[in-house]
Amino acid sequence: MRAMNDERVRAAALADSFAGLPAGVTHLELWDRLNGARCDLGLNSNELWLLGYYIKRTRANDWAPGNQPVVAWPKFEVCFDSGWSEDTLSRVERGLCAKGLIAFRDSSNCKRRAFRTRDGGLPENASGISLAPLGARAEEIYALAFQHTENKRKLASLYRALFDARVRARSLQKHPDLPGSIKTMIHNLLAELPARKDPAADITVITALLEKSQDILRRLGAMIGLPEERQVTAAASADGGTATLRRRLHRPRRDVSPRPASLPHMHRKIAERKDPESKQPMKDKELLSLLMAAPETFRATLEVAQERSGSNAWEIVLNDAIDDYGRNLSVNRNYIGKLRRQFGIKRTVKALFCLGRMAENGADIRNPAGYARHIASMR
Repeated sequence: MRAMNDERVRAAALADSFAGLPAGVTHLELWDRLNGARCDLGLNSNELWLLGYYIKRTRANDWAPGNQPVVAWPKFEVCFDSGWSEDTLSRVERGLCAKGLIAFRDSSNCKRRAFRTRDGGLPENASGISLAPLGARAEEIYALAFQHTENKRKLASLYRALFDARVRARSLQKHPDLPGSIKTMIHNLLAELPARKDPAADITVITALLEKSQDILRRLGAMIGLPEERQVTAAASADGGTATLRRRLHRPRRDVSPRPASLPHMHRKIAERKDPESKQPMKDKELLSLLMAAPETFRATLEVAQERSGSNAWEIVLNDAIDDYGRNLSVNRNYIGKLRRQFGIKRTVKALFCLGRMAENGADIRNPAGYARHIASMR
């Protein structure tokens, strides 16, 4: 038997309190959430790998109420698969035990034995590594993983707003007849704003920087004479972009004269002017019907692109709207260009619309660009 210390006593108490995973939670889902909670739990790469290795060698009924998930995999096989020595394996296991994620169930000679019964379960005298402490902390792990995801989304939204502020500052810098003091202020602001995302940045610091930069830009815009409605607050910019876009676009329109023709109207006129024997009008009609069924957010983006360009060139307006819409979905402009060249404009637009509808419904898409490519490749 191993010598018991305070850490092993706490781990054994957690194992005894295990009464099955929460309803609707599987051991593989628990392993997936561990990746999001690893920083809060203090797990290093070796500890995370070993937990996944052990979890994947258990069965669903091992985590049911009344059972305990015990792994009796020989140390030789674990070391062979991991490339570690036995000393390294023991050190990693001791670290996991100290963090309250595994417990040692030792036999009299510290051997690991656990043979499956006829019904596929484990006997009560099974000895080895118990994952019951991990199961007992399942709700805590899920909460940590959820908070990690929310922090990631919030930080990404803050950085998007900061990058928008950077673009805004550069546009103000190009304003004619700008006093030297204001140019210096804008130059200092650009030097302070980050040029790329830092995953380890503090959300509080980024929020304060965003509020400061937008306050400066708001005051500079007022000095130059820009409309107040073009200023965006930090709270509105940090909500992910979609809600801000809707609020900005559903306000009463300003009178613009002469107003450029709407994109569907331009598209229809171009299709009518083409040769009747050409296949291009049919393609135009298909794209037109696709745009008519576009999500509400894309329609708002389209109106913004149209007002910004002030041009009757519908190709330019549509491409700008697609790029802006894809950026809000975390698909950059270069990648959209690749999709457009490989699959065509219609399939690219369909993929982005599908991705946008899923995002509006609250889906958590970890790789939006890859998913858009997958949808575009489907016929």
